[in-house]
Amino acid sequence: MVTLLFDLESEPKRFPEDSKAPTYDKRFSGYWAAHYRVHLRDTSLNDAQKRYGQARIEIQVASVLMHAWAEVEHDLVYKPQQGTLSEDEYAILDEINGMVITGEIALEQLQCAGKKRVAERGRKISNHYDLADYLLDQAGPLLKTADPDALLGRVNILFRLIDALNLSTPEALAPYLSALSSDFERRPLADQVIDQLLGEDSERYKLYQKIRGEEPGDRRPHTPQEQHDIDQTQQAMGRSYPRG
Repeated sequence: MVTLLFDLESEPKRFPEDSKAPTYDKRFSGYWAAHYRVHLRDTSLNDAQKRYGQARIEIQVASVLMHAWAEVEHDLVYKPQQGTLSEDEYAILDEINGMVITGEIALEQLQCAGKKRVAERGRKISNHYDLADYLLDQAGPLLKTADPDALLGRVNILFRLIDALNLSTPEALAPYLSALSSDFERRPLADQVIDQLLGEDSERYKLYQKIRGEEPGDRRPHTPQEQHDIDQTQQAMGRSYPRG
């Protein structure tokens, strides 16, 4: 994500550093993180912001758990208010570091288990949150932005549509995801899948309109861009749908 938004000044500095010996006899590796020195890209700045273009920025990437431990360790070891720490205090810090590293490993395993469950073949996608997780996992690399959720589109509408069409499984959705355009700013991901579903069968448009009318906050008319895309679908099929 850092390299998507910024230009690197140099290669990131990664911790722990092998070249630095610990200040006490510890069992665990200490601080784990990556520090990036970057500057803002000119293409992301307007004329009034250009003066910030060459400002050097440091971004420190670490887990919340590791950051909390590092704050405590830094204040106690490098800013001692009550003198040098005892061996017992160093040992306790080391013990807490071990628990933090264990917690990070457990969270990574939990994330991997969740991704594996989301992509499992044959399972039924249970709700629109589940669908959003699946879409982000499968199409995430195409969503080249710091906020991929913003480009998902109307996942709630898509979920109800695929559920009604008995297409709410990963393998049923896979062909539609492989045909996605990368222009998600113009047409969000979920809306692209909806376009493909409607393009296969004109009768589905009645169901789609019914679902849209039942969803709170989605009873608005189509935007000009949405209507343009729908008209293109109609022309491709040689049919005419009622306007929503």
